[in-house]
Parts: sequence; C-alpha cells; structure tokens
Amino acid sequence: MSNMEKLVAIYREVLKKPDLELKPELTARDVDNWDSLAHVQIIVEVEKKFGVEFDLDDFLAIRNVGDFFKLLQRYGVEL
Repeated sequence: MSNMEKLVAIYREVLKKPDLELKPELTARDVDNWDSLAHVQIIVEVEKKFGVEFDLDDFLAIRNVGDFFKLLQRYGVEL
C-alpha cells in the first residue's frame, strides 16, 4: 500500500466516507462528518501511521488537503 493509499484510508475511516476522494482543494466544509474532532483524529492517525510528530503551528496551518500533502512532504513522507 502506497503512502497516498494509507492517507486516503485514514480520511475515509475517520470521516466514515468509504468513497471519499482526496483532492488538494478539499476542505472540512466539503465533508459532512469533518468537524474539529475529526480533524484532530486525522492528524493523530497520520502521526501514528507515518511516524511523524507535528507541532501546533503545523496543525493550525492546515486549511485543506493540499496543505496537508505539503506538510507531510516537508516531514519527508513521499506521496
């Protein structure tokens, strides 16, 4: 399973949307179940799955899926 597939699986599981497609412009406003708690759950699952630890500034800077892609790449995760 590629890193992108792992990331998609995390989003789908946390948001309970098995058909969710991740696009860079996708935001929480676009997905019914994506509230602040789900956002934190996504971050925690990604940290566990990819062995990274984000700081608060990183966490607050994520506005859409594309921002999260860039952040992961900054931490050395190839997507």
